[in-house]
Amino acid sequence: MTKLILFASLLLNFSVAFARTDSTNQFQGRVASEAEVVQYLSKYVYELKRPYMVFHWFDATNRNALWKSPISAYDYAGYNYVRNQGSRFFQSYCSTQNSSLNPDDCSPASTPNYGMNNMYGPGFYAAQNPMETYSFGGGPGNAVLIQIQLPKGFKTLDLVKDTPLFPSEISNYFQNEQCPYFSSLSALVQLPSGYGDRDQCKLAVRRVLKDKLNIEGFFYDYGNFLSISGCNSDALVPPSSETAAIGNYRGPFGQRALVLTSTGRISPSNVRIFNSQTPDAKTDRITLDAIFKLMSGRIYSGYLRLTWSDVPSNDTNPNVVDWLKENVMGCKAEVPYGPTR
Repeated sequence: MTKLILFASLLLNFSVAFARTDSTNQFQGRVASEAEVVQYLSKYVYELKRPYMVFHWFDATNRNALWKSPISAYDYAGYNYVRNQGSRFFQSYCSTQNSSLNPDDCSPASTPNYGMNNMYGPGFYAAQNPMETYSFGGGPGNAVLIQIQLPKGFKTLDLVKDTPLFPSEISNYFQNEQCPYFSSLSALVQLPSGYGDRDQCKLAVRRVLKDKLNIEGFFYDYGNFLSISGCNSDALVPPSSETAAIGNYRGPFGQRALVLTSTGRISPSNVRIFNSQTPDAKTDRITLDAIFKLMSGRIYSGYLRLTWSDVPSNDTNPNVVDWLKENVMGCKAEVPYGPTR
């Protein structure tokens, strides 16, 4: 009888252990430490070698009347808009169920479900050229264009270049943090729209991406590119020491859009805001108008632009292609970023 009881006890213990393993540790092998995860992911973080422009349209319909008024291109409201939208991405990685788990830089969301259905959750989405996402402006009279100059050294992931499958110990780390089936970079940044109710998972990814790696944004595949005389952002760059430094990757670098995850190094002087009544920054508006004219019919079937009464149809910027090469990532045959230092 004693042996029977002992056997039954061992069998029960084995069953409990098996159930615990099956329910909470559905993986095999070693679990990486957070420091190892950070070290592994750091090789997929890049720094811009020089400043580049990105562009964001929004529809002023049913918004503050300021956006449809004669607003200055330098108005602080443009910077505030960028800062507000740009903070939303990592705010969506904060706990909504137990605020005591949150770090100090988490703030209660006034609209907790805002933007959660977007491809990568809430955030500031920007294109690499001002024509690509014009339709988000809602049409003439309501369209507002935000132009941002990303600073040199801007730290980013590039999901177009890098979609590596994690080694098992890295995947195990995330699974141990209640992040199921996280096997690549894209899973980490799609968390808000995928597993937004998993607080432990959100906070773990937040620590790694925001606090340890300090990423300021990430590029994702949007398929946009410029293909005009003197600027072909669909082309590969020549092999060089710079391509070797990023794993012999040669592009193309023009087929991307950006999600901002931090605006800490973007200053008001990096932001311009334009609507159809913008009265100043005429040189900038002439350049934008020239881009709209140049790209008319290439992305959209028709001539779409912001219209300014003080920029006549024959007033253009003859150096617009040079401007694009200097300011739009992928227009010039160069590698735009390198490994972090």
